[in-house]
Amino acid sequence: MTKTLILLGTRKGAFILESDGMRRDWQLRGPYCDCWPMNHVIADPASGTIYAGGGNEWFGPAVWKSTDLGQSWTHSSEGLKYAEGEEPIKAVWSLAPSARGLYTGVQPAGLFLSRDDGQSWRQMEGLRNHPTRPKWTPGGAGLILHSLIPHPLDAKQIWVGISAVGVLHTADGGESWEMRNRGTRADFNPEDQRYPEFGQCVHCVVMAPGAPDRLYQQNHCGMYRSE
Repeated sequence: MTKTLILLGTRKGAFILESDGMRRDWQLRGPYCDCWPMNHVIADPASGTIYAGGGNEWFGPAVWKSTDLGQSWTHSSEGLKYAEGEEPIKAVWSLAPSARGLYTGVQPAGLFLSRDDGQSWRQMEGLRNHPTRPKWTPGGAGLILHSLIPHPLDAKQIWVGISAVGVLHTADGGESWEMRNRGTRADFNPEDQRYPEFGQCVHCVVMAPGAPDRLYQQNHCGMYRSE
């Protein structure tokens, strides 16, 4: 029997809404993940594994995993840290499976990759080494990498959305990055600085289903589409 699941991340943990293929009636399950604050919950379509990312200043960051549709969970934060002396990671904010492994975006903004299904993580340092990094400023909720889009056909291409930095893209698997904010307004800046290289308050970036060259963006200053 076909099942339809809606995966929910909340401040009180992860929840799952479940229905059959007709989607007329729904059953709510949860909370899961020991009631940790969860910012993003996804399912890997290749394996059926559910991943949940979250945490806060009290718990720290972690990625939770369930291989039985939420009946049982494990979690790991191994490697989810910056070098000593840097601001510590508060929480996981985004997750995305790809041919190279499982990506996660964190706060303060950074990108990590797991090649063992979320058991351990290594930082993709190219993003935080971007020459503009010292000038990045946080949005209202912090300096968060909340949108994470690996290209489905080219594993080395990734887009990320960071508040309040904007959209960045890599074509070499994360070694180098370039800003992709051309044409995106920043109306909160002075009139002659409303189309900067970076500093846009992007809220969410998604890829159109079946159209990997088309991206949509919800921004503090409007809705955008890129072909």
